[in-house]
Amino acid sequence: MWPHVARALLRMDQFRRVPGGDAEIQRIQRRLNSRYVAGIGIPAMILVPCDGVYSRDVQQGFMMSLQFELKLDINTINGYFGPATQAALRERASGPLTGDLRYLFRSACYFNSPTRMRDGRVLVPLSYLPSDLGTDTETETHLQWVRSFQDFTQLTINGSNDYPTWAQLLVSCGDTTRPATGCDCITEITAERGRQLVAAGYQIVGRYLDEHLAPDDPYFLNKALKPGEPQTILDAGLRFFPIFQWNGTQLFNFDYGRGNEQARKAHEKAVGFGIPANTCIYFAVDYDAMDSEIDSNIKPYFEGVKAGLAALGNRYTFGVYGSRNVCIRVSREVGARWSLVSGMSWGFSGNLGFPMPENWSFNQIREYEFQPGWGLDHDVWRYAADPGVSALDTGQ
Repeated sequence: MWPHVARALLRMDQFRRVPGGDAEIQRIQRRLNSRYVAGIGIPAMILVPCDGVYSRDVQQGFMMSLQFELKLDINTINGYFGPATQAALRERASGPLTGDLRYLFRSACYFNSPTRMRDGRVLVPLSYLPSDLGTDTETETHLQWVRSFQDFTQLTINGSNDYPTWAQLLVSCGDTTRPATGCDCITEITAERGRQLVAAGYQIVGRYLDEHLAPDDPYFLNKALKPGEPQTILDAGLRFFPIFQWNGTQLFNFDYGRGNEQARKAHEKAVGFGIPANTCIYFAVDYDAMDSEIDSNIKPYFEGVKAGLAALGNRYTFGVYGSRNVCIRVSREVGARWSLVSGMSWGFSGNLGFPMPENWSFNQIREYEFQPGWGLDHDVWRYAADPGVSALDTGQ
């Protein structure tokens, strides 16, 4: 045990609850250390912080603890949500749970709290009760939370610990094999490609309004919508949603001035394509932005977006693409209408310990090659959220 203590002393981890830390999360953290590090001694596991904050290190320790309870070979435990862990969850954790495995499932519920519950036509926060962590009883409050979580994340509502629910609790991408009706890509949607998407069950596709690089640039992607493409998409029986991204992969890509400029460019492009008023345009934060960076650069960028669109009459609303934390903060603090969540980036710190944004419209859960040379992002499209574009404004 002393090597673990010495290592912890050399790290910046906190073992006292920090301001804003949650007392119940701290108790879970201490239990992980007591049982799986000091007790069982999982070789790859180190002491997790006990600060009351669900962080990347806590998530990795939690996953290792789960792998042990799923009876993976102790020498193969690595904290990665890989094929062996997924298979074990399907085989061993989708029936009645007791003991430590039951405790871990309910801890995962607590980490994802609050979820959202329907109250008439509105969604209200629903927190997981600490009292439901320490009992094997299937209480009504536990079942209500699980059903609400399943409803909010668009899973089958059954109140059970089935594999899709486990996956959605553990990683932001959830079950990447689940069906979805949304997608996005950098590839032009021709009439034939549109037919292929519809045949595969897709109903809406995200496409980029513009590209900042010149065609002779070695990094040029040719990702922007082409003239006539919006109508081609609609003629295929699809809807589409517009995305705007000039770089957006590093901190210095974001400030108020760039946001203002890019909002004006997005407006110009959208009008040129005949995209109707009140459409939501998603502006991208395509990297793992920390809280300090959200404060210093990301929020000012979106304030610039907001001002730029307002200066042109607020014909369009703005949404945000990014990690859960980016989406939550930009929506709450700047006013983004909808969130396109980069759920497939499950290792982002901004996707660990943060619930799904209340205003999520798409959850991007998997990237794959739909056809040779045609990569596609598989997006869960939320019911009754952003409707996308279903007709063009021919008057513009």
